[in-house]
Amino acid sequence: MDGKAPTDWIFSGGEGQALRSSRVAVAVKRVAVAADAERVHFHALRHFFASGLITAGRPIHEVSAVMGHSSAAMTLNVYTHVLDRSCAGMRDAISAAIGRGISAGSRHLRVVPDTGS
Repeated sequence: MDGKAPTDWIFSGGEGQALRSSRVAVAVKRVAVAADAERVHFHALRHFFASGLITAGRPIHEVSAVMGHSSAAMTLNVYTHVLDRSCAGMRDAISAAIGRGISAGSRHLRVVPDTGS
């Protein structure tokens, strides 16, 4: 965004001050109606943004701070479903990392003795 510093508000008034969420919600609603996307609203955009940060691997305490939540626990309570889906992909990530599928009893898995080092 041209002319914006990383710490500037995305939605701001003429002097750079933060806008009330209700004012932003009205503007988002107006654009959504004009785009024939009435189901899009400000809260959905916030949720999409936070979910994207979480699935991109940002630490919960950072997401919590950016979202203005009172605590990381609140963020975890709201976005647990996102984490559940992210963790479901862990098996696929591990499989991709080692280059083959993993399943119980796989002939590709073997015990490596502890060498004591």
